[in-house]
Amino acid sequence: MNEVIKKTPFRFSQLIKEYPKFTGKLILYFDKKVEAGNSMFPGTYYLKNGTYHREDGPAIEQADGDKGWYLNGWPHREDGPAIEWGNGDLSYYIHGKRMTKKEFKIWQRSRKLDSFFSVSPD
Repeated sequence: MNEVIKKTPFRFSQLIKEYPKFTGKLILYFDKKVEAGNSMFPGTYYLKNGTYHREDGPAIEQADGDKGWYLNGWPHREDGPAIEWGNGDLSYYIHGKRMTKKEFKIWQRSRKLDSFFSVSPD
């Protein structure tokens, strides 16, 4: 896996210009106090072809505690919230579509039922 370590402030658009098809792990850190503004925050970012992507954990892990699960650039997580904010708030997404917690639980139950009924008898 490619790994790039950069000092922030660092804009996502800069990354895409510098590495247009970047796939790998991007680690950002502060070496002094700077204003965040429109920059990416310090943390670890996993990208595939220039978009957030990771299949085995969060694609975004920021130093402030925010975590985001993404597939092909879309927030997505089937076993819990796709975004866990550092303040404890949770956001649920499936293939980029935001859901309430209730809608997400209904979606999960329907997936379990689908897999139960799709099993063929011996």
